[in-house]
Amino acid sequence: MAAARAGGAVAAVLARAVRAAGRERPLHPVGTRLVGTVTWTADGAALGLGRAGATEPVEARRSRAAGLPAPLPDVVGLALRWGPPGAPRDVLLASAGTGPVARFLLAPRRPGGEGTLSTLMPFRSRLGPLVLLVVPGRGYAPAQRERLLLGAIGAGPPGVLARLVLEDTGEETDRRFDPVRHRPPSLPTYAWAAALRRAPYAAARGEGRDEGRDGHGA
Repeated sequence: MAAARAGGAVAAVLARAVRAAGRERPLHPVGTRLVGTVTWTADGAALGLGRAGATEPVEARRSRAAGLPAPLPDVVGLALRWGPPGAPRDVLLASAGTGPVARFLLAPRRPGGEGTLSTLMPFRSRLGPLVLLVVPGRGYAPAQRERLLLGAIGAGPPGVLARLVLEDTGEETDRRFDPVRHRPPSLPTYAWAAALRRAPYAAARGEGRDEGRDGHGA
């Protein structure tokens, strides 16, 4: 836990330094708004994410972590939000691999590339440590893309939790998503993961200190 807090403090210092240099968003400075739907499978329902077979609206923000210009590779970010307006569920993913180790490692991609996206840090599910993944589906089109939301327990193979259909609106958005304050209620984070994220997220928002709940269920 001490190491996680120390790591979060270092990241917070870097975030504040970038803001002080005149960049309001230290990471993912420019994002594109996507809208669409999420349809839950029985496995997604078993984890408390939604009702099996139900389809509900979803909003997303796709961005590049450092905002590097093309054709330089960068880490791709995808922020997802679903649920009622007063109690949204936010999940943040970044480009990574799919395998037991690769799903925890960032993987920069060239502009236009996305591939596998991962939450990197695990949630504390009733079945064990759960990493969420988003992978491309079959229905690719210029304005609409089908993706699959997967869940992997520990080093096990991922299973399908939901089908995502997202349409790129072409609009830039600065909406903020917060997986600590707005995590899915059925998926608490581990205390060390919340401690690692809390300080840099507060710094990125321009707050001196995050007084919100850390989301680890304690």
